[in-house]
Amino acid sequence: MKDLYEEIFSFIVTSVTVITSIAIVLTFLTTYNFILLPAFSTYFPLQISISICMLLWGVRFYFKKIGRKKYFYSLAFLLISIVSLIFMLMSVR
Repeated sequence: MKDLYEEIFSFIVTSVTVITSIAIVLTFLTTYNFILLPAFSTYFPLQISISICMLLWGVRFYFKKIGRKKYFYSLAFLLISIVSLIFMLMSVR
């Protein structure tokens, strides 16, 4: 049963990573006026998707890795997520 949960969580992390990649591409295309998508005219969707993605990757590394990597990678990804959320709350653009 534990393997099923790990597989589902890995699928969710991979899906969020793909969505984040799409958000990056759409944000850059909108920023440089190749396409016009009002939702991606700011960096807010990109910041949200990166924060969620980094949070999930931090959790994944915490449960998947062993030794020093477990703590270093988890902490690095969680710090990126938290700093990104703080920047969003402070309206840094």
